[in-house]
Amino acid sequence: MDLAGRADPEADAKALRQMAFDRRLKAIKLRERGSSGTPAAAAGQVSAGGATALLDAVVIEPAEYPRLLLAAYQAGNFPKPRNALGVPLELPVAEMEKLLMADTTLGADALRDLANARAQAAKEWLQTQGAIAGERLFLVAPRLSAEGLASGTSATRVDLSLK
Repeated sequence: MDLAGRADPEADAKALRQMAFDRRLKAIKLRERGSSGTPAAAAGQVSAGGATALLDAVVIEPAEYPRLLLAAYQAGNFPKPRNALGVPLELPVAEMEKLLMADTTLGADALRDLANARAQAAKEWLQTQGAIAGERLFLVAPRLSAEGLASGTSATRVDLSLK
């Protein structure tokens, strides 16, 4: 059986950008905890996967969100609105979010990686829950569009095909 992961260029890209935005704020909180003496993982001791898991475990409380957002906004390397004297303007939360989201970019392979992760998860489920031998399951090239799907069908899925 062939398994081809799919990713929706619009919906999935939006969700991946939101996740990257959230991780940006969580990284600031984690750095703050580390510098204030609270135990935090040292950068050299965390693998790439471990760093992601560490960030995903960080919880941002509603009361601290504006402060973390402001820190991310100030650290961002993008043009910021300024007054007549050239001083950056104080912006409302919604405006800072909008500018930071516009500055949040995805890696070239982000959608492909997501589609492949979906296919891998389906393969693992079929092996463990479906009792299908792994040597009968093959991951094939992902599909990064809704091409070939019926109108209204979600492109966030895994296509299965028998040989």
